[in-house]
Parts: sequence; structure tokens; C-alpha cells
Amino acid sequence: MGDASEEWDVLEHNSDLEFRPATPGGAKITWLKYQPGYVTTAPLLANSMPVLTGKMSGCWVVKYSHGGNDFVAHVGTDSSNPVLNTRAKNSWNNFVTSNNTVNVTGFNPSRDWPVNIDRSSPDLYAIVDTNGNFYDLEVMFGGNNTSSITGFHPIVSTLPANGQIR
Repeated sequence: MGDASEEWDVLEHNSDLEFRPATPGGAKITWLKYQPGYVTTAPLLANSMPVLTGKMSGCWVVKYSHGGNDFVAHVGTDSSNPVLNTRAKNSWNNFVTSNNTVNVTGFNPSRDWPVNIDRSSPDLYAIVDTNGNFYDLEVMFGGNNTSSITGFHPIVSTLPANGQIR
């Protein structure tokens, strides 16, 4: 992705965003939208684009295989709304136990961030690369649609082996 201090410009605002560093070149990602109370998913295709989702405040990001294909899920918990929080967790837990879902791994980016950071600024995002590896991404937003990556950390799966989120 480049040096963590580079500025990246958002070029498109649809499902695929392109981030362009201040120098020529660029990196494409698949943007996975977040919806409180729901589980949103995106395909994770080998030799394609990593999946980026966020902002993260306590949701789980999960990589799984279903029907021979890999996917990333954003389990849209909402700690300020117990009904939405429970609905998102139950939806995921029911899906992972009642469907032929395998190779389930995941993490909670806010909880699993390896350092103590102020959650109000910068913003925290999650990345799943095409090999299924997890990363926390710390981003500071500036003027003129620019942002700076101020932290980037690999994270190991902390999801229980049965894939259940509590």
C-alpha cells in the first residue's frame, strides 16, 4: 500500500474505491458497506482486490468460505442500540451454524487493535487481503478529500473456532 505517511485520494465513491497516493500509481480495493443491525458481505477473490470496511467501533469482520467461494462479512453491531446489536449477532450466528460455512476466521478491529489509541481520532478501518489476512488501518482525514494512513497492523483471528460472536 505504500508508506504509512502517504496521502491517499478517494477517486470513486461506489462499491470499488480507488486510492491514489500522492505519487503516481494506485491501489484498488473493494469497499464493504456497514449497516447497523445487519451483516453485509463482499466476495474475496484471489488475485483481485482486498476488502476495506469501516469505520470500526466494535463490529466484527469475518472471512469465510461458502459454496466454494470466499467472502468477507461486516457484522454490523451497534452498542448504542441493543436491538440492532442483538439482531446483527444473531443473524451471523444463525448463518454460520445453519449454512455449509467453513474456514471461518475473524477479528474485532476496535478490540484487537494492538496499541491503545484514542478512538475519537483517527478513524479505524479493517482490511482483509486476498489471502484472508486481517489488518487494522488507522486513518486521519484532512481537507480537500485527502487522508493520511497513520497506522497499519496485521491482526490474527480472534473469532472462536465455531464462528460464533457473543
